[in-house]
Amino acid sequence: MCCKSTGLQIGSLVCSLQGRDKDRFYLVVGIDRCGMVLMIDGEKRKVNSPKRKNLKHLKVYSAVATMLVEKIQAGKRIADADVRKAIKSLVESVWEGGLCPKRMLLR
Repeated sequence: MCCKSTGLQIGSLVCSLQGRDKDRFYLVVGIDRCGMVLMIDGEKRKVNSPKRKNLKHLKVYSAVATMLVEKIQAGKRIADADVRKAIKSLVESVWEGGLCPKRMLLR
């Protein structure tokens, strides 16, 4: 599933803009019709208990974890360690591109 207006898709890197989890990075694992997104980070929000958050409260990056998307589409199980590694590499690539404020990397 894809949200064309924001470029959001399964496996997209997002950052929380509001709430207790402000400035935390997540990967999208589900998109709801009513503007809600299911996301995981492999630490506080594990694969078996994704966080549900309003799309308005997220910054969507163009980076996508293609390896995890392929696993999801194939119906394979995703490990929390894989999610953490994917987020780390995507954040580093976004940081090199100058798209990510430094304060978001310090968490």
